[in-house]
Parts: sequence; structure tokens; C-alpha cells
Amino acid sequence: MKLSQVKSFLEEKEKEKEEVDLLMGIEVDEYLTPNLDNIKTVTFIGNHEEDDEEELSLDTLDVLIAASKGKMNEVILEIPYGNKFSSEEHVSQSYTIGYSLAILPPKGDLALDEKAWEEYTCSLEDYTKEWFKIENNSQFVYPISSYLQYMILDHYGNAPKTLATDPFIISRFVDGVDVEVMDKMKLRLKEAILTQFGGQEGFDKYLPTLLTAIKKGIAEKIEAAHKEMSNK
Repeated sequence: MKLSQVKSFLEEKEKEKEEVDLLMGIEVDEYLTPNLDNIKTVTFIGNHEEDDEEELSLDTLDVLIAASKGKMNEVILEIPYGNKFSSEEHVSQSYTIGYSLAILPPKGDLALDEKAWEEYTCSLEDYTKEWFKIENNSQFVYPISSYLQYMILDHYGNAPKTLATDPFIISRFVDGVDVEVMDKMKLRLKEAILTQFGGQEGFDKYLPTLLTAIKKGIAEKIEAAHKEMSNK
């Protein structure tokens, strides 16, 4: 869906008395942002400038800034596979403005392409390094952040039977992705995360602190949900 179509889409859903919690894959075709405060999560596609594939389009950046100032739980910038964006620049920018990132895997004709998945995995390793450089970074970088949470819960025997339950995660990182290929990527991602802690031993030392951070995040989401219900 294009951004210019969102307003009429939401108006139609309001007439039908149908709540919309999630808007995915919004293509920015204008810089004006409709009121999205009633949406819990909105994701925008990371389009580059027409004359510079390494730079995020200014219209997309303006929309991200405006959306991140709203009342939504999460604003996500989707980074398509094959992009030429700088991981350092995007992690820093997302932290400064206040939105999350989703580094999308190869799909379709490239779903089983070994070269494509090697490039994608290397990209995730780069994003992992950049994400850990920023202390107390509360902005997610999918799938790195969600897999780190899984590693923590798995250590304490509380890992969910299925890693993906969120509709956005399922759509972007499960549907159309080969399980065996994804499992190989997860092994590399795990090693990249452990490297940031100096190995398994260092990771184990930080586990109590990391678990506390997860519990705090869950508590904040519950509190936000209660406030939302009370305001209805």
C-alpha cells in the first residue's frame, strides 16, 4: 500500500468499525503523513534516492521522523534485500530518531540462492556489530534483536516453542523462507551476537542483566496496553 492511500484505507475501516493495529510495507510516495496514532505498529519500505542508491530518500526520512513522534508502539523501517545502505548510518539514525529496523531476507527466486543468503548473513553480521556499539539502544533491529531475546529465554528454559508469533515477523521472516536455510543463518547470527559479548562465557555473565531488560520491556508493554484500554 502507498502512503497516499493510507488515509482513505483507514477511513474505510473506521466506517466498517474494524480496528487496524498493524500497517505493513507502506511505500512512501509523498511526504505528508496521515494521523497514525491509533495504529500500534506501522512499517515503511526503505526506498533510496533516485540518484543515490546508498541514501534513504528524504521523503521516507521525513515520514519516519513524523511517525516516530506519534503515539504508536513501534515504527519500523524495512530494509529490502540487495540494498546498498550503510549499516552504521542506519543503526545510528534509527537510534537518534526513534524507529526500529527490519533487515529483510532474500525471497522469491532467491529464496534458495546460496550467494544471496551469504550476502544477507554477512549484512546481518554487520548490523549486529553496529547495533551493539550503541549502549542502551532500545530500538530493535529485526531479526537480530528478536533472536537475542530468544537466546536469553532459551538459556533459562523459557524459550517459546515457535520463535515467531508476531504477524509482521511471520510475514517477513517465516513465510516464503526455507527452514533449513534459515537455521543455517541463525547459527551464524548466534555466533555474531556471542562475539559482541566476548564469547559464550561473557554472554552468560550478562544474562541476568539482559533478562531484567526483557522483563522491563514486557512490563512497559503491559502498562501501555492498560493505558490504551482505559482511554477507550
